[in-house]
Amino acid sequence: MILISPSEPIELRQALGAVNNVLCEGLGADIIASTPKGLLGVQRKETPSDFLASLEDGRLCRELPLLVNGVDLPILLLEGRFSFDADNHLRIGSRPTRYTRQGISNLIRSISYCSGLSIEYSTS
Repeated sequence: MILISPSEPIELRQALGAVNNVLCEGLGADIIASTPKGLLGVQRKETPSDFLASLEDGRLCRELPLLVNGVDLPILLLEGRFSFDADNHLRIGSRPTRYTRQGISNLIRSISYCSGLSIEYSTS
C-alpha cells in the first residue's frame, strides 16, 4: 500500500493508486510505501522554486529530520532541472538568483552527507 499526503496533487495520487493519509506529513514525507526492506519515505521538491522556498522558510530543515528518523529508507526527490546562466548563477525563469552552480552542488551534497538520506532526481 502507498500512502500520500493530502497536499499532493490528485494526478500523482491517482497515478500511484495511493491513499490519502496525514501520517505522511508527521514523518516528513509526501509519499510512504511499505517495502520488504522497511518503510520508504519520499519528500518531493520541485526544483528550483519549491526546493529553494522550503530551504529559505525552514520547511526543509523541519521535514528532513522527521523523514530520516521516521522511515527506514528516506529519499529526497528533486523534480525538475536547475538552470544556470553564463555566470553560473541559478535562474528561476528569467530571473537570476544569488545561488551559484557550486553553491547548489555543495548544498545538495551537504544534505545527503549530513542527513544520510538518498537524493534522487527526476526531470518531471
